[in-house]
Amino acid sequence: MKKLLSIFLISSVVTAYGQKISDFQYIYVPKTFEKEMNKYDLNKQLVKGLESKNYKVIQEEKEDWPAELSQNRCSVARANLVDNSSMFRNRVIVKFSDCNDKVLLESKGMSMQKEYETGFPDALEISLRTVPISNPSQTISIVENTKKPKEEVVAKVEKVKTTEAVSAPVVTKSEISSSPIATTNKAEVFSNGKISVQKINMGSGQFILASGSSSSPYAVFTETSKQGVYRVKMENGATALGYAENGSLIIEIPQANDTYQKEVFQKK
Repeated sequence: MKKLLSIFLISSVVTAYGQKISDFQYIYVPKTFEKEMNKYDLNKQLVKGLESKNYKVIQEEKEDWPAELSQNRCSVARANLVDNSSMFRNRVIVKFSDCNDKVLLESKGMSMQKEYETGFPDALEISLRTVPISNPSQTISIVENTKKPKEEVVAKVEKVKTTEAVSAPVVTKSEISSSPIATTNKAEVFSNGKISVQKINMGSGQFILASGSSSSPYAVFTETSKQGVYRVKMENGATALGYAENGSLIIEIPQANDTYQKEVFQKK
């Protein structure tokens, strides 16, 4: 699919704590991160970005570290990538912590790129701009804490799930999209034979399919540069392709064997 041509909104936020990340020479970067952060070569991009700032990156597990690092694990900082995206923003946090999991630095990057494969790398590149260059001019005096801290008591909040169908918002004529699968001010219900969902217009070329049995949208449709073709983010985080066909909504979900699982939602 062609990349979207759009105006980028770029922002970067840095949160620093006590000990500086620039005091470290070595940074451990795990080979795997959470969900979306394992895609789009973000791991390689992070390693390359840190090395350009004079850090020495290690990716081996602790038992395979060189002797000088194994004997002083607190001389190695840890980097992690966190997906902090919202429904309309691709956002990445680069988080650095010490051997006691104390956060040293959080650098956030945000991009308005709608395509995930370009939006996430763009957000990561932005977040890396504010990471300081390695300058280990002083000896790191961190002692590894072998005692586990007492667990904090956290109040549990019961999440109440409604069993009623989500009500579609009232849409005026000026708000109705010219897309082939535009939402009107009348509630539209679709079914794939297994579940029934309601189509809710979010504006700006975006709508959701919501199920009354879940607190999260079943699927979020965001229009691409080609009218009537949508990038779809599923409830489980998977990315798919969506479009209209003979009055039905079609979602094509990529599978591991380079095939697609086709879900057809017919209008009731």
